[in-house]
Amino acid sequence: MSPIVEKRILLSAELPDRAALEILLRGDRWLPLFFRSATELEGMLSVAPATAVVVLAAGREAAAEAMASARRLCPDAFTAAVGSAEGADLSIREAATAHEILTAVQTGAQLRDARAAARVLRQQFHAIEQETLAQAARIRDLESACSTLQKWARSAQEVSVRDELTGLFNRRHFLQTAEGEVERARREGARFALAMVDIDHFKRFNDTYGHVAGDDMLRQFARALLTNLRRMDTVARYGGEEFIMLMPETRESDGSVFEPERWMDRLRQAIEREPSLRGSRSGRPMTVSAGIVQYPADGKSVTDLILEADARLFRAKESGRNRVVAARAG
Repeated sequence: MSPIVEKRILLSAELPDRAALEILLRGDRWLPLFFRSATELEGMLSVAPATAVVVLAAGREAAAEAMASARRLCPDAFTAAVGSAEGADLSIREAATAHEILTAVQTGAQLRDARAAARVLRQQFHAIEQETLAQAARIRDLESACSTLQKWARSAQEVSVRDELTGLFNRRHFLQTAEGEVERARREGARFALAMVDIDHFKRFNDTYGHVAGDDMLRQFARALLTNLRRMDTVARYGGEEFIMLMPETRESDGSVFEPERWMDRLRQAIEREPSLRGSRSGRPMTVSAGIVQYPADGKSVTDLILEADARLFRAKESGRNRVVAARAG
């Protein structure tokens, strides 16, 4: 069983009905202690704090001094003045009875407790607010870190699928894309074309004008491919001066069926006419040779299609270059 805690109350010794008031206070579990001067009050407050301080305001200067001492030494105490005293939390009429003073003290104690509770709540709210701000700052830091990691991941992903020199897709990514296109074509009964393209006489140009000029030619050619290809097409650098393209079957803008051989030949002519693709040193137009195949007529796997496209590319070069071969040998 918890012990009963008495509330400490300091009162002016000159209060009327002091004996009766003391009895009433003790009955309400107060510990009444009486002081005769502001100096004595200060000594009592320096020993222990009080819940309430009640002064007699008959001598206004003494009452004000006592009130100031109470405020300074025990700011949490509830203060009351019998009569009128500046700075008191509650004024009690001068002719108040012991019962009325007790009632005022009880009210003041409740106000003191409410004030203390409000202060605790404000402190707790402030602590929660600070923690919320700290959590928000941590969340912003985490979001920033996640954003940075996502950028790094996208950059790493981009690097992993791109050719460093031309910016086109690399061979590995193209093969993965082509395998996916084969699966889609099998499911939907669709067709697509695959073309191997090689820059004519590139080795001779590279040997004559150097690797820097050769690299510049490869980059310009890659840009020309991206400019002329359709949005759904995929192009990659297959190796050296050899490029590979995947062209799904679609309808043309006029409703006609896409014809990859004719489209590839138009691309060949466009590259030959493109001024920016003339050798930076030789001044000669760039020409390309290509071998083109279609799924499923020319092969049902990516490997078979690439082998056949490469064979047709070889025949295009053997036949004089600057041409597109779209038929099997013989």
